[in-house]
Amino acid sequence: MFLKRMVVCVLVGWLSMAAALAAQPTKSLDFIENRGQWDSRVRYAANLHQGGYFWRATD
Repeated sequence: MFLKRMVVCVLVGWLSMAAALAAQPTKSLDFIENRGQWDSRVRYAANLHQGGYFWRATD
């Protein structure tokens, strides 16, 4: 009986945590215009969790 209750509690906790994480809003990328703070080839940049994204002009 104890084991059954423990399994149910763990499952309910896991499902609650999964539901809470799924309800988090997704984060969008905010692009920043280059106004001289980066290399002149870079038009826009966005900060990512583990780095950055740079959008360069193509000639």
